[in-house]
Amino acid sequence: MNLEGLTEKRNRMGTLFYENNNGEMVAKVCRGECGKVKSLEDFGKNKECLGGKQASCRQCSSNHYRRYREE
Repeated sequence: MNLEGLTEKRNRMGTLFYENNNGEMVAKVCRGECGKVKSLEDFGKNKECLGGKQASCRQCSSNHYRRYREE
């Protein structure tokens, strides 16, 4: 993801996210296994989390729940 022109910020819980010039959140760091910066489209919905999106990306969430079911 291209981070040029975006402002890096942290919320009070320490989650790193990026805003564009209009103050809209456009990307955040996955709190799952990968820890990569991803656009908000890569996160599932959760209105209680930052930006209305889950803390971990869809891929990390999928891997987590797959391992959980196997155990």
